[in-house]
Amino acid sequence: MERQRPPFTLEQLRTFLAVAEHQSVTRAADGLGLTRGAVTQQVQLLERSLGVRLLERTGRNLRLSGAGRTVAIACRAAARSIEAVVEAARLAASGEVGSVHIGASQTVASSYLSAPLATFTARRPKVHLQVEVGSTGRIGEEVEFGALDVGCVEAPLPAGSLLSVEIASDEVIMVARPDHPLTRGRVDPERLTGHRLLAREPGSAVDAVARQMLGPWFELIPRLELGALDAVRSAALAGIGFAITPRVAVAGELADGRLVELEFPSHRRGIYAIRRRAELPPPAQTFWEVLTGDPGRGGRA
Repeated sequence: MERQRPPFTLEQLRTFLAVAEHQSVTRAADGLGLTRGAVTQQVQLLERSLGVRLLERTGRNLRLSGAGRTVAIACRAAARSIEAVVEAARLAASGEVGSVHIGASQTVASSYLSAPLATFTARRPKVHLQVEVGSTGRIGEEVEFGALDVGCVEAPLPAGSLLSVEIASDEVIMVARPDHPLTRGRVDPERLTGHRLLAREPGSAVDAVARQMLGPWFELIPRLELGALDAVRSAALAGIGFAITPRVAVAGELADGRLVELEFPSHRRGIYAIRRRAELPPPAQTFWEVLTGDPGRGGRA
């Protein structure tokens, strides 16, 4: 149902409240920077619109009527609500409140995003954050279409017009369980064809890196495609095959000896913050600055 517009204006309420607080038209006019006549007119218009008398005169004194006292209380509540609207707008414009929708690839979400999130939440404790985890390609698409404000992904970056800033670097290595046959001696691509590759799904950044590392041999190696880094790590620990994975994803297993790095050239890649060219809302702009470490960095195409 359509709401009916109030028969009075905010200016009329503000003027009446000033008169009620000062108990004087003259002092209210001085405080508002208006003439006595303008104040009187505003109060009379409010009385007419409400159908009640708000002020009573007894000789030279002015006082609130019974209805005036009730309306004055409601006016104070309305004034506080208006102040809250103004303050909410100020906070939103400054980036102190609002929301930021962030996309992150699995490697970034598990190993690179916690520190900037901690920094941002300390600066903007009232801002709501939502992190969506997905493949680099999908995160790039959603940032491009505006479904996400900012993305944080690893190379290779998706094609498109997004701006990007490299914020860290990452190393992709080949690992297996210590009793796997590939742990004995240097590994060459031809030797890998007799073993199973524990791979990420096609389209993921790790899958793209694995294709670069193995070249034409990639298609000749039997694979088990898994949708998550945790699943790849678990399959490697179970001895199902060897894995190509970010070093940070298996750092604990390498440290305690449950997995070992194979003698195969590693691949270093960048970790990037990505965004659209369009201006970001203030909270998202602040998060971008936290990610990139520089308020002036707009990124590159």
